[in-house]
Amino acid sequence: MKRPTMKSKERSLLLIFSFLVFSFFFIFFFYLHPISISDTDDWIFLTTHRDAYPIWGAWNPCRVFAEVTFPVISSASATLFYPVTGNIFISLTIGYAICMAASVTALAVALWRLDRKKHSVLVSITVSLFFLICHFWIFRTEYQDNDYMLRTNDACSVFFYIIPNLLNAVLVLWMETDNEIVNWSSDDNQYQFVKKTLFIILAYFSIFSNIWAGMILAVYIGTRLLFTIKPIIQGQKKLNNWFGENKTFLILFAVWIASQFFEMNGGRAADIMIGKKLSGEIVKTIITMLRKAAEMNWNFVATMLLLLLAGISVQIARKKKSELKKTMFWGTCFLFSCVYLILSCSKTGQLYAARPGVFYGLFFFGFMTVVVNTADLADAFPKTKVFIPLLMIIALNDCFSGGRTFRDFNIDLSPRIINNINNDIVDQMVKAENAGVDHISIEVPVFDHKDNWPYAVYARDAIGESLWKFHVIEQNIKVDSIIPCSEKNNLLSIGTRSAT
Repeated sequence: MKRPTMKSKERSLLLIFSFLVFSFFFIFFFYLHPISISDTDDWIFLTTHRDAYPIWGAWNPCRVFAEVTFPVISSASATLFYPVTGNIFISLTIGYAICMAASVTALAVALWRLDRKKHSVLVSITVSLFFLICHFWIFRTEYQDNDYMLRTNDACSVFFYIIPNLLNAVLVLWMETDNEIVNWSSDDNQYQFVKKTLFIILAYFSIFSNIWAGMILAVYIGTRLLFTIKPIIQGQKKLNNWFGENKTFLILFAVWIASQFFEMNGGRAADIMIGKKLSGEIVKTIITMLRKAAEMNWNFVATMLLLLLAGISVQIARKKKSELKKTMFWGTCFLFSCVYLILSCSKTGQLYAARPGVFYGLFFFGFMTVVVNTADLADAFPKTKVFIPLLMIIALNDCFSGGRTFRDFNIDLSPRIINNINNDIVDQMVKAENAGVDHISIEVPVFDHKDNWPYAVYARDAIGESLWKFHVIEQNIKVDSIIPCSEKNNLLSIGTRSAT
């Protein structure tokens, strides 16, 4: 029997690594901090259909990815898992957890592949694991429920913000690792055809996801183009040659620019830009970002700064110009994304700048700036690798706190309360169907918020049609009204409360 080759061993190790990452994040998003249908936005977008291309003048012209995939994944989850679980909400949570786990795993593998081009398997694994840990380590835990970079407010926002961020990051790492996907001059075999087709689909949905996720790809491309114009300025390369070498990047950047014009002329942009003075909003946005920065775990901040300074010092001392240039490249991406975030949030509202799903690009490019240096440190001082597992354990332990460590996905309601409300709504619909009625008024708990958010009174059509489309009920029972009822608060052990 032949001994496994080093390449087959590495492939097996990568499969094991991917399986473990996927399994952990599936359990995390299904059981520990489940992604549940938890508010009116979830119900509205659960089965809403839109065309899979940008629509000029629409409320969100370019939010193609989320508004296409969220209902598709929801329908697929209902079809596959509802007959087994018998509970539509558990079925949906399974589907959403699979999507999140797959997206995070893809990002971890993409980072592995990038780092593996220059470094050992051990360093590659370490960098990928450290990146995943940093998603949870970044915010302090002693004074608040620990926020983290993969959290957002509800289920639909997972597809609006978090997964688009991960897809854009994966695409950036893929472009950084494999130049063939942006080189269209070579002969295409079947493998190259499939790979480039996947690249086009991923790039399309990355750009047409949301403005902050698409920014990750745009900033990377813009910075890459910027770092290649020096030979043109010095007269060492002709402009037409530069265009030929970078045509894929230029096309993608042009499409992203077009997406910005679509968004600026959308209904939502017209609504939020009324009466705002840019200078004042810029100041407010910067203040909001600084306040969010103050909530960061200072052990995390100190570690990042030390790694960055140590790495740059080693690169300068060893005269590693190519590595130093790469550090400058990622640092420039970080600065450009910071500028974009300030300007965009000054228009959309400064509070957006405090949402992890919005400023994920800053986190990603900041970490990439440090990753380059971390790997170079391991090469410069090989014996320090023996301390890596200990440092990982210290960092992981610092993620946790004495209380309930990580914030739930839902804004203000626990998963138990959310499940109680949702199941009670289904019970009301099923009873109405059994009684043979085709109209119903649904009673929900009372919340001290405008329109009774998160179970707003205007969601009546969305609830009835969603349960009918998912075959929870066999008749399309019309919901005439949603009635906030204090008796439901007592029945479901909720109490009247404010959901923010």
